[in-house]
Amino acid sequence: MLWWDARIKEARLKGRLDSLGVLKAVAYAVGCVTHAKNRIAAASTGNVSILFGSVVSFLDRFWTQFPEGLGKPEIRSLAREAADLMPGEDDEGPFEACEDYLIWGVSYAFSLATRTTYTTEAASEALSAADRAYWAIFSFYPERNQFYRTEEDIRQAEMSSEQCVEEIEFQIEFLAQLEEMRADLLNSATVLALLNNSM
Repeated sequence: MLWWDARIKEARLKGRLDSLGVLKAVAYAVGCVTHAKNRIAAASTGNVSILFGSVVSFLDRFWTQFPEGLGKPEIRSLAREAADLMPGEDDEGPFEACEDYLIWGVSYAFSLATRTTYTTEAASEALSAADRAYWAIFSFYPERNQFYRTEEDIRQAEMSSEQCVEEIEFQIEFLAQLEEMRADLLNSATVLALLNNSM
């Protein structure tokens, strides 16, 4: 089992997401992707790609509409725009793997943000967004463009990477903070402050 999967299972993340509710789940999903994007942006040198710039724009636009825009046409439009940039599962486009993972994470999170009811499928979208955010960090850090021959090689790379371990621990702690927060106090400023304090 890969290290992220093992830690997420140990922290009972899936079961906790199942009972979180749509508002907090959206904050969690988009927050995880935003956190990963922030870490990659901070470590990047040179110009960002068009796709990375689009991810930044999508997330910035989302947070200006959270939580009032959830389930509304503006968020649905944003979700469609993000989905239009998603690569196919087997596409080998001009973008780095971390960018592909980020746009997948954004798409899962925004799909969740279009929902008005919270279902197990919605909770799965939140988990998938967190998963893609983590793998964006993994593909950016340990050894970029490294080929791993076995699952055990990947697991060892995860466990040896300070950035990967930090991202997993962030995702677990971030969920705990959202679980404790009163829903009526949840807004973009509060979530972004939690993300910025974890950098």
